[in-house]
Amino acid sequence: MQTRTIITGLLLTLISHLVLRAQGTPTANVGWYNGDCQSGIPGQSNWYFSDQEFGRTYDDFVVPSGGWTVTGLFSHNNMTFSGLSAAVWEIRSGISAGNGGTVVASGLSPATQTLMLTYPDGEKIYRVEVDGLRVQLAPGTYWMNVSPIAAFTQSYVCASVGVSAAGNPPGNDGKGFSYALGAPSHAIFQPVQSSGQAGTSGDYSQGVLISTAPAPPAPSIRAVVNAASWQAGPVSPGEIVTVGGTGLGPSTPSDLMLDDSGKVSTTLDGVQVLFNGIAAPQTYVSGVQINAVVPYEVAGATDLSVQVSAGGQTSQAFPLKLAGTAPAIFTANGTGAGPAAILNQDNSYNGPDNPAAKGSYVVLFVTGEGQTNPGGVTGKVTTVAAVPPLTPQPLLSPVTVLIGGQPAFVAFYGEAPDMVSGVMQINVQIPANVPSGNLPVSVSVGGSGTQSGVTVSVE
Repeated sequence: MQTRTIITGLLLTLISHLVLRAQGTPTANVGWYNGDCQSGIPGQSNWYFSDQEFGRTYDDFVVPSGGWTVTGLFSHNNMTFSGLSAAVWEIRSGISAGNGGTVVASGLSPATQTLMLTYPDGEKIYRVEVDGLRVQLAPGTYWMNVSPIAAFTQSYVCASVGVSAAGNPPGNDGKGFSYALGAPSHAIFQPVQSSGQAGTSGDYSQGVLISTAPAPPAPSIRAVVNAASWQAGPVSPGEIVTVGGTGLGPSTPSDLMLDDSGKVSTTLDGVQVLFNGIAAPQTYVSGVQINAVVPYEVAGATDLSVQVSAGGQTSQAFPLKLAGTAPAIFTANGTGAGPAAILNQDNSYNGPDNPAAKGSYVVLFVTGEGQTNPGGVTGKVTTVAAVPPLTPQPLLSPVTVLIGGQPAFVAFYGEAPDMVSGVMQINVQIPANVPSGNLPVSVSVGGSGTQSGVTVSVE
């Protein structure tokens, strides 16, 4: 599983032998633990830098009859940095050599970093843990991984020979797998073993935390709004919407991930959003809010509803109305009003303290532009074509912009490169004869207009 950030506001070798600080085996709510770190056996790459550069190590565990509610995952890593705030994690089923199987749940979530032990040469072992999950697993065999997000260096998950292991399998069954892209090598789910003077390990120090509490209430949807305007109304194919309610997902939020095909994942933190039963890409999940992309496949539907599936339970169907377009402009503060999320011609952020010159070009971002030509691909990250149209454009036209009440020249409109399909970029020229100040800006797509109260700053 891989990650990519979209618009803000719209848009890391164990060689020593003496442990100076006791590790301690996790006890509370441990469903499975592969065992303590074994000094004298090198660890395996376990870090995440980008969706094209990472090294991740997976270990297998077995869920017994009755199933589990997974509330957390952890790994013990040799790391040279502290201050970690987030990690990527996955639970998969069906992994075999060269085959990643199926992603059951995944996320990019806040993480804690706890120093567990220090070796004589100064190398440190940290426990990286993600909590607040709510992933329901049926009985069966799964693989898990927790990788710290490493911006400048790598980390290595400890080798284990099963000391203090808990659950099934009881440590070191030799079924670890490596998934790596980028330097120093590519390893697409290859079996891994590490050998050193203390022996050989085919497993690594990772674990699963579970809850024995009763299952939480089913998710409940209370509102669906445009993610840019925060206004309710008809939705269009490809529109990014915000679903509000209770019990929608885990208490620990998770951000956008890419699946193995490079599309934005439709399963995040074990949560799915279903429009007429079609799984939607998700860019954010928490217990009370989900941001999701309405699948393009709903185009032409006579009836439309949305449901949320989380923790093995599914919400009621929330009825929606479908429109060809339902555009809205992303704003800098994320409320749907005030200064738009606009880039000036020099790629700086537009605002009252950094207005755009009259006659210059600015870039704004919209969602709700509807089906595109070429046809929109649900969850695809937009790329630039070699020939026009450079990116897909709305099927319904025209696309027009008003600034200060005056028509503005639109130099480009189409799906925003490197963002999920459903975000449209518009390059527009500030009219030469508009007044200075914070001027209203609006967009029309196929005859439908954006929300009022959005501004662009002009010097």
